[in-house]
Amino acid sequence: MVVDEADLSQFASFDQPQNLARAQEVQRRNIDDLNAYVAVKEGFALLQSGSAEASEIFGRTVQQFPERVKTWVAVGLAAQMTGQPNEAKQSYEYALRLDPERDDVHSNLASLFLSSGELSRAKQHARRAVEINPKSVIARSNLGLVWAAEGNHVAACEQFRKALDLNPNNEQIVSLLKKSQSIAD
Repeated sequence: MVVDEADLSQFASFDQPQNLARAQEVQRRNIDDLNAYVAVKEGFALLQSGSAEASEIFGRTVQQFPERVKTWVAVGLAAQMTGQPNEAKQSYEYALRLDPERDDVHSNLASLFLSSGELSRAKQHARRAVEINPKSVIARSNLGLVWAAEGNHVAACEQFRKALDLNPNNEQIVSLLKKSQSIAD
């Protein structure tokens, strides 16, 4: 193995107090990320088993790791899965305050707003999700669903086609495209 001096110099500088503190902070964040992941995974396992303890796990995880976007996304998903749309929206909106560039969170909000009939908010989040990640099948599908709900089946078909370009074997999107095409024609 060949190691050049530039590679070694980064390790030699760890004896400097500021570099050691930075390395310890990175290590602490990595440990926190792992602990949050384990707690969220435990919460989802309990949620799938129907245990009421799942909400306690998610609550403790949010208290322990309030600055972890993934924790808020997980809490939002759990709330969405258990039929608590308002709690899901609050969790997703908090996640976006922490990281406004999460296309998955915008997609989840688009879905929630669409299901509650808030089409302008659904469209806002669906469009933002596509802007952030134009290769997201879910974002494209959600935008297509919003267009269809507004009665713009031509625009819906365009989004469903783009989603199918990304995932040609998705039968659900094929079905949505056929339905919108039949209405648009």
